[in-house]
Amino acid sequence: MTFVNRYLITLFSNIIRAGLNFIVSISVAKYLMPELYGNYQYILTISAAILSLANMRTEQAYFTFISKKKQHFKFHLSYFGWQFIQIILLLFFILSIDQTLFQLLFRNIDIGLVLISIIASFFMGNIQNSVNHISESIRKTHVTQVTSIFIAALHVIIILSFVNTNNLNITILFQVILFEYILYALIIYFLIKKHKLEIFSNDDFIFKKMVDDFITPKPLTTF
Repeated sequence: MTFVNRYLITLFSNIIRAGLNFIVSISVAKYLMPELYGNYQYILTISAAILSLANMRTEQAYFTFISKKKQHFKFHLSYFGWQFIQIILLLFFILSIDQTLFQLLFRNIDIGLVLISIIASFFMGNIQNSVNHISESIRKTHVTQVTSIFIAALHVIIILSFVNTNNLNITILFQVILFEYILYALIIYFLIKKHKLEIFSNDDFIFKKMVDDFITPKPLTTF
């Protein structure tokens, strides 16, 4: 697939998803009203910021490495392992921090809601971006974009169903996001497996070399 086609697919997908997200955002804001909707956005922003800090820009390095050349299966496995170590450490941190610091970060928000928001944000951000990077590295933009549109449409249906039955709250919002992006990751996994996309190399894998590359990445060659 040419760069122009990939760009057009991405542009078209972004327009559709922006429209669907606009519908959901307006509906949720009207239903929750300013205070609860403000709390939802605050938790979402804080969770994303914490995850971004914990990631230490390794996501960009991962995309650079897999775009440059195919990597061994253990390379991908190690990176996703690192991703899950991040979320485990973050959850442990939230559960063990001093109450004063917790209130400073999250105000009077229930700790259970904070935990599910971080897990949901992890799948919506870290995991979605990682599987997108794999698809982009092998020039299969249409796979992730079509799946993203499906997830956005599913999100509209589920959230509007909760709104219409008067059952929506912030916890349910994050539970829906978590469900949708676990589903997203599974769909991409099975699509890649079904179409037997070539993403792995047969080169020798050396864990220490991979770690060294992430810590001190080599500069890209310029022409």
